[in-house]
Amino acid sequence: NLVIFSDAPSAWELSRSLEIQDVQFRPTAFPSMPLPQVQSASYSRAVCAALGNIFLELFSRGRSSSIGSATRDVETGASSCNPSNTMPEPQARRQRMSVELDGTFPSMVNALLLQEGMPISICQLVCDLLNAITVPSLDTALTSLEDLAEDLSLMNSHPQRFLFDRTSPEKALEDSCLYRSMDRHLFGRETELGILMDAKRNFAKHIQKVNLDKPMNGENKRDSLSFGQEIDFYCEAVILSGYEGSGKTSLLQPLIRACNEEKWFTLHLKFDKRQIPMNVFVKAIDDFFGRWASSKNELHAKLDSDMMQSFRKVCFSIFSTIDEEGLRQTLCEIFPNLRKVSPEVSATKKRQNWDHPADGVGSATKRRMSLFNVVLKSLCSAGRPILITCDDLQWADSLEGINQFLANYQSIPGGAQKERTRYHGLMFVGTFRSNEVGDNGGIMETLKSMERNESVKVTKLAVGGLAQNDCSKLLAAALCLPKRHTQQLAVLVHSKTRGNPFFVVQFLRSTIKNDMVSFSVASRRWTWECDILDMQMISDGVAELLTTTFSQLPSSMMKALEIVSCLGYQIDESTIDLLNIGQKLLPFNMRNELELALKEGIMEKAGPIYQFTHDIIQSTIYQLLPQDYCKLIHKTLGMRLLKSASNDASIHLLAVDQINIYCKDTSLTQAERSEFASINTTAAKFAIAASSFEQARSYIDAGMNLLETEHWSKQYSISLDLFEMSASVSCFNGDTGAMSLCLNEIIANVQNFEDSLTASSLLAKLLAASSRYNEAMSNCLSILSTFGEEFPKDIDRTIVLNELANIKRKLKNITVD
Repeated sequence: NLVIFSDAPSAWELSRSLEIQDVQFRPTAFPSMPLPQVQSASYSRAVCAALGNIFLELFSRGRSSSIGSATRDVETGASSCNPSNTMPEPQARRQRMSVELDGTFPSMVNALLLQEGMPISICQLVCDLLNAITVPSLDTALTSLEDLAEDLSLMNSHPQRFLFDRTSPEKALEDSCLYRSMDRHLFGRETELGILMDAKRNFAKHIQKVNLDKPMNGENKRDSLSFGQEIDFYCEAVILSGYEGSGKTSLLQPLIRACNEEKWFTLHLKFDKRQIPMNVFVKAIDDFFGRWASSKNELHAKLDSDMMQSFRKVCFSIFSTIDEEGLRQTLCEIFPNLRKVSPEVSATKKRQNWDHPADGVGSATKRRMSLFNVVLKSLCSAGRPILITCDDLQWADSLEGINQFLANYQSIPGGAQKERTRYHGLMFVGTFRSNEVGDNGGIMETLKSMERNESVKVTKLAVGGLAQNDCSKLLAAALCLPKRHTQQLAVLVHSKTRGNPFFVVQFLRSTIKNDMVSFSVASRRWTWECDILDMQMISDGVAELLTTTFSQLPSSMMKALEIVSCLGYQIDESTIDLLNIGQKLLPFNMRNELELALKEGIMEKAGPIYQFTHDIIQSTIYQLLPQDYCKLIHKTLGMRLLKSASNDASIHLLAVDQINIYCKDTSLTQAERSEFASINTTAAKFAIAASSFEQARSYIDAGMNLLETEHWSKQYSISLDLFEMSASVSCFNGDTGAMSLCLNEIIANVQNFEDSLTASSLLAKLLAASSRYNEAMSNCLSILSTFGEEFPKDIDRTIVLNELANIKRKLKNITVD
């Protein structure tokens, strides 16, 4: 007899809930016999086989007798349930169970249950349970209650995948979720995800002013952070490291979704080796303002009112801290979307030329960092949790900007009033490839500095490959089969991919495309031959595997992907539309091809942005391009975008970036060199106007390298612009050496007095920065003298006061504008 203790009072309810609390197997003749202390394997198999008989009777609706009486007797329990092994033979015979006689019995059971309308998963479950006694050596035999509970739990929690049948390969592939990376469950990452969520809850408690127990005596200040000690500023930092494809980015997605659901402010930064790190920070903050400061009323109606109030608090804090009009204008040049927030700033004219204000050498960089800090502090002190995620930090060199912000938080002006919001802080999560960051690199030094900051709690997580058991779970979920049915496949896949999640998914996709793993309509499940799969080779990387996949794509889709890979990790719809105009550049509609790439799992879309599902895919597609063909794509894209740019700075800069890639190591005609030097000059002006001095430096250097040998005589105007901008950018960045070289070059080659004025102004600043004040004054007085403004050589206090009074009278009726 099988005695099942369950919450379910009836067999029908048992079949629905299937939550077995305990199973005891006792011989009928000896109800008082104690159970063995250690349940043997044969005991567990007997219990599973008994459950198989119960499920067979249950799911066949009592028609199991129609199968026939082809059974054999199996002695059960004599050795496992009776330690003395002295059970009388007649009583032992009463324990005989009805089990499978030969290979035809499972097919008979399967046919009967299918006839009763049971799904294939239920049919297989019953057969696997019955095989626990007759063929326990089978890999698919269900011989433990733990495995049974796991099967039933999956059917209950994911019925669409583990309970319902599929009647076509297309439906089976859709249910596999192999091509929906955003929704894929993270197998084997429960620990890492739990740590991330714990950090989120800990930080949320700090912001929400939850009073937890005070730390016990003897605990240091760092330990007390986890107990929610009341401090003015608190940062929860989690750093994920691991090899490419290990799933670091995938761990960020559920965290970001959870924070969005809980109405946090979130900023996501994705670094790229082609982009300047500070520009990535700036774009993320500007996108934040653009998302919340949209001028469209219908969008405002959809936004949460509480979050809008917090956003207004952030803006009020920023503009109340920065009350100087020049600084406000500079701030709006760095973050253009702020013009949508402040009407008075929006009314001011944008700076039309590249001449950027700077009080002294290095002042512009300091000003930019100061404004950046004010914005961050205002975000952190709005009384709402804020999450900043930084992906691929190996391309960021360092986190010095964030690190300085954390170290100097208290001295940064601005932020909400303490009596209104006592709790300030941010949650920071970063990822980097451990094999591309040295122990003494900028990122590691910044992390060490964070750890020394008492207001920052740093948690470091190393994300490795999946264990074989987790790999088995991933395959089972993708193929919608119990884990025991994919165990042998998991061993093979794990050995070939070393458990790298990205490689596992790509390997499985590849085998499905090559029909090594195929869906059988007859058996309604995925099938494969491990011997054939074992011959499928995979290199140390995934490039070879991806190359085979890409070769099977339609040519138009592949060309669209090649174009995106040349542009970078992602592309927005507005850029696609520019490339699609009149289809002069492309013989196909690029957006349509990218939509098909979404279905292939190669691209994913977030709002108006199409991006590769992994940067490994982007780099592989790019590296597969022949060098000459790749350069031609860069040039074609650059020239096409340049024609469509008009006065759009972002499009112009994107176009020039493409052209500069083409120019590298390419033999250019003189006409090309002249044209490309000119567009780099314009790009540098755009970058300086946006206070992006690092980017401006790259365009200036590119333009100078394209000049002719005798450029001062043949390309005077462009040469003067480039060298003046080079000196200005050096001044902004505090590079006095480069500044001096540029000024000397200008002064030596300038053709008239008017053209020397900018250089003379910068020279005065350079001399003053070098504490050569008398030379700086002499330089300025000499220029003024040329304009007819003579100053007395001996100046006393009376002369200065008279001149100031005279200036005030002249400016009395002059407005700021």
